[in-house]
Amino acid sequence: MTYTKHFFSTLFIGLLLTACSETEKPKRTEVSKTLQGISISSHRSSNAVDDLYIPLLDQNPALKNLEEELVNLKTKTNLVTKSFYNFDNKSNTYYNEAIYQTTTIKDSALFKKLLVAIDSSKNQYAKKSGELQSVIKQIEVNGATIKDRHIALKILMTLPVIENFQIQQLPKNNGMKELMSIQENLLQQIDSLSSTH
Repeated sequence: MTYTKHFFSTLFIGLLLTACSETEKPKRTEVSKTLQGISISSHRSSNAVDDLYIPLLDQNPALKNLEEELVNLKTKTNLVTKSFYNFDNKSNTYYNEAIYQTTTIKDSALFKKLLVAIDSSKNQYAKKSGELQSVIKQIEVNGATIKDRHIALKILMTLPVIENFQIQQLPKNNGMKELMSIQENLLQQIDSLSSTH
């Protein structure tokens, strides 16, 4: 019974020390303008990099202009490529369906004749659309490169911001050492009581 009272009184004192030290708020140094109004918490936001990057846009006209151009590019890319993909898909769907229907024909001579005709038409289509196919592939490669470099730019621009935040806002001890001392004391008590049994 005495042990239980001692245990809870020690635990209570430890919690009290921690609570008291947490209420003592350390003097805050001036936070950079970029971090003002941005909360960095243990809860993950939708995109922590963007949370720090977006405020930089108002401070840097070149960045803001770049973001506007990227949005416009995405819209234009979707319009241009969608038109081609729809066109290409219709042609490919037709050829696939034509080949499938051909396989149901029992007359082997007619079957072969149709396969030759379909194959010839596909080859002609490939020649007609070859240049466009090549352009589309290059657009996709360029798009992937732009995306990679855009991500890299955002990270490189926000690394100094998060580092500055870390320097200015690193939490104080807040009773952690006292709590650790209480834990160690309790461990010793537990070990002592365990060794007697």
